[in-house]
Amino acid sequence: MIAACLCIGIFFKNNYYFAGSEELEPDEIRLTACGTGMPAANPSQASTCWLIETRDAGNFLFDLGSNSMSNVSVLAIAPDELYRVFITHLHTDHWGGLESLWAGSWVQGRTRPLEVYGPSGTTPELGTAYAIENFLKAYNWDRTSRNGRLNTLPGNILAHEFDYKISGQTVFEKDGAKVISFPAVHAIDGPVAYVFEYKGLKIALTGDNFPNKFTLENTRDVDVIVHESFLLPEFMVDKFGLPPESALEVATKVHTSPMAFGQFMNMIKPRHAIAYHFLNLPITRGDIEDGIREFYKGDLSLASDMMMWNITKDKINERRVLWNPFNPPKPGTPLPAEPEKAMKMSNFISGSMIDVTEAERGMVQKYKEKYGEPAKY
Repeated sequence: MIAACLCIGIFFKNNYYFAGSEELEPDEIRLTACGTGMPAANPSQASTCWLIETRDAGNFLFDLGSNSMSNVSVLAIAPDELYRVFITHLHTDHWGGLESLWAGSWVQGRTRPLEVYGPSGTTPELGTAYAIENFLKAYNWDRTSRNGRLNTLPGNILAHEFDYKISGQTVFEKDGAKVISFPAVHAIDGPVAYVFEYKGLKIALTGDNFPNKFTLENTRDVDVIVHESFLLPEFMVDKFGLPPESALEVATKVHTSPMAFGQFMNMIKPRHAIAYHFLNLPITRGDIEDGIREFYKGDLSLASDMMMWNITKDKINERRVLWNPFNPPKPGTPLPAEPEKAMKMSNFISGSMIDVTEAERGMVQKYKEKYGEPAKY
């Protein structure tokens, strides 16, 4: 019985990671796929998002696609430990989840502004700084309604825009971690890819990216590369209803086909390659892997949401993330509210409120006894 329990324990530890249950070693990186899908909504795959966790340099999000925060939120990470986002390009499936991180972690007690790193464009209107400025304009009602009731500082976003054309530039360096960017090839000018360096390890996170010389030059010695391997054009015609000419253009020019992925990985020769950005379904997985394996025989993962890799110099261990869906998010330590900055409702609206004082009296009294007299808004 004891031996059987030990075997089961070893099996689970080798194959599953229980969110928030393990301390990282000083020279270890934990890479989690929080979104591996496409722009179209899919409950099994959020849009692109990759989380890197380190012990000494903190945490880093690379892309934050639509619905990906649903996966990030179950990883038992405090709000102040998740504030740096590196965007590869401004398609919604790579940054459409920013609103959930921005508003959600502000409410949960984040004490600092978000910091968003991303590329310039061929014009200012196509760059990251413009996108963030207008993001805050678009969510102005949301921001104004929270200001004062929450501290206003975490409602800010600091945009760190850099020139997309520079290959091999350092866009972040602190506490032993470095992020290097280089141009990517996708749709129009502007996208970038990144290499994350930490304690002698290198991970490439390339966003949407067609095989190109910039990537080859910057990723030859990486331990892990995350690179797209898109759906086959026939699938897009049969299942998505795309015209044949459009499907071929998207699958072989805008994105990287499985065959091209295989050829490219054979040139880069990483310790481990991770293919993503396709619908990871039984009806697609075999064709994706077969296409890759025509050219590439190295270590490979076909990514789906909530896969995780522990990466050290000695080994790369792929596991699945398990979490308790009934656990609340990890709380923060919020800054004091600022009642003087809160916008008040008009008499037109506030005058319609029904008096429920009597119903709430007992609850409010217990609250005041525990926390003291609340601020007046």
